[in-house]
Amino acid sequence: MNFKTTLLMVQTIFILCLMTYIVYTELAEPSAYVINQKVFDGYAGKKVLEDKLSVIRKKNKRSQDSLLVLFTRSAAAFDGTAYDEMRRKHAWQEEQLTDEFTESLWLRINNDIKAFGAEKGYAFIYGATGDGGLMYANEAYNITEDVIQYLNEKYEGD
Repeated sequence: MNFKTTLLMVQTIFILCLMTYIVYTELAEPSAYVINQKVFDGYAGKKVLEDKLSVIRKKNKRSQDSLLVLFTRSAAAFDGTAYDEMRRKHAWQEEQLTDEFTESLWLRINNDIKAFGAEKGYAFIYGATGDGGLMYANEAYNITEDVIQYLNEKYEGD
């Protein structure tokens, strides 16, 4: 084999490799990640959740304050047991409602992220939670802000 033939083969192999790389990168679906807590905090539905919980907390506080005044005026030997029981019950109810609301928001967020990924052509969207599920991510692939904007536009459309 002479030098020209070898050079031609090397160039052909290089061009084939370059073409393969270009085709592969053009056809490959992108991957990205979001910061889960930031998505949740930036989601417009969270504001509605916080407003609902705030109303419930204020109602419970007024109820507790009224009962405390009633107890302290009517019973010289007020030991606070009934009042403490009511406070525990209200706290438990608030916790249950918070869990229910949060779960429903995450269900909606997850469904909408699936739609976002399909619409935008992503192969994967990883959630960075700080629990070891994603140990490294190039910041260039962080689509958290895009997802928050999409979720809020979709939320406002309902």
